[in-house]
Amino acid sequence: MTANLKNGSKEDGGLKPINQKLVEVYVTNHKRFRSYLKKHINNEAIAEDILQTSMRKAIENNSAISSEALVPFLFKIIKNTLVDFYRSRATEEKKYLDFESELKGSTGTPSELEKVVCECLADLLPTLHDDYAKVINLIDLKNETTSTVARKLGITENNLGVKLHRARSALKKSLERTCGACTKHGCLDCSCKKMD
Repeated sequence: MTANLKNGSKEDGGLKPINQKLVEVYVTNHKRFRSYLKKHINNEAIAEDILQTSMRKAIENNSAISSEALVPFLFKIIKNTLVDFYRSRATEEKKYLDFESELKGSTGTPSELEKVVCECLADLLPTLHDDYAKVINLIDLKNETTSTVARKLGITENNLGVKLHRARSALKKSLERTCGACTKHGCLDCSCKKMD
């Protein structure tokens, strides 16, 4: 980045000028920031995303920060971004758990929705990457807890969360390719097999 990087003023809809000292401090301390995040999160990609988000926030909010205060300023933003990440994750987990309990109903017994599974699932699961199929089978079909599955696979729960998300996305894409419009209605009345 060069010293002439200015993207306009707030009045004309542009961005603030980029504080070159802030960029230098960020680059110089990048390893320290990564090391800090590694202690709190066991995922390289997420750590890098948090760093990038933190830098964007720092650029947006660095008005009149002295050079000596830039490192603590960046650490504070990184810490807050990490907290936001975990908060967001907890919210998503809560939504999932609420949905899961809704499916089971108030008695804790499987509802009609839970009993009806697209017949294509059994055929498509083996076509997924082995890790993905295993995770979906253990968590979604056998209802094992994430902590149990993470221990079985020898990975962290964070890593398992990422793997589960990717597995479900891959399965969804596969179902959409195979079943088409049927998947839009939750596969409650799957006609794919009937058409064969």
